[in-house]
Amino acid sequence: MYVGYSMGTTSFFVTMSERPEYNDKIISFVALAPAVYLSNIKLLAITVLKTLELPARMRSQGMISLTLRSDLLDLLIRNICFQNKPEDDICMRLVYMVVGEDLEQYDKELTSVILYRAQPVSWRQLEHFGKVAITGVFTSWEDGLWGAVKPYNLSNVKVPVALLYGKNDHLTDKSQIMRLAVKLNETGMLETVRPACDWEKFNHLDFVFARQVGTLLTKPLVDYIKTLFSKYGPP
Repeated sequence: MYVGYSMGTTSFFVTMSERPEYNDKIISFVALAPAVYLSNIKLLAITVLKTLELPARMRSQGMISLTLRSDLLDLLIRNICFQNKPEDDICMRLVYMVVGEDLEQYDKELTSVILYRAQPVSWRQLEHFGKVAITGVFTSWEDGLWGAVKPYNLSNVKVPVALLYGKNDHLTDKSQIMRLAVKLNETGMLETVRPACDWEKFNHLDFVFARQVGTLLTKPLVDYIKTLFSKYGPP
């Protein structure tokens, strides 16, 4: 059984497309906020990667990945972000513009703890997602951001896939999840496509950060995984 969230779902679909023999190692896949089609953020990707040329500019300054020194991260978290009132938190306001707003599920303490443990992100990784968004194709990074488009072969996915999305997820938008659902349905590998929970404001980060994530998502998800294991697992 494989459960992936966001970038973790991308890794699954890339692996199955490129190394289909790994299908034999998994009985089913639960994709939380799958990041496969991202056409809804095309304008954002063009602005960051083409207009501002952010990765290229950062590389020219010797910054090979998106990261912050621990002292700067501490300054950001303690003095700029995470105000007492979430509506006064400029950092989360900016984040919500991308992922969807959900002030009710905002957990200041948990979010700050996770951010303190943030790891560097390769610019190439961000450019890869940007290429997917700009081209509208689930394409490999090969030949670079502005190189040839080479789609991954999703027909190589040979395990049942459940797609769970957030109703207010602006990053991996429902329309893009449904595109993926159509592709999987064509090969008979779509187990289900549905909201991750009933909370109307459930956004992209709520899958991890939501104040009530245990009640809204985790506990029902564990029960659902048990159902899938009973259905597809060994007798």
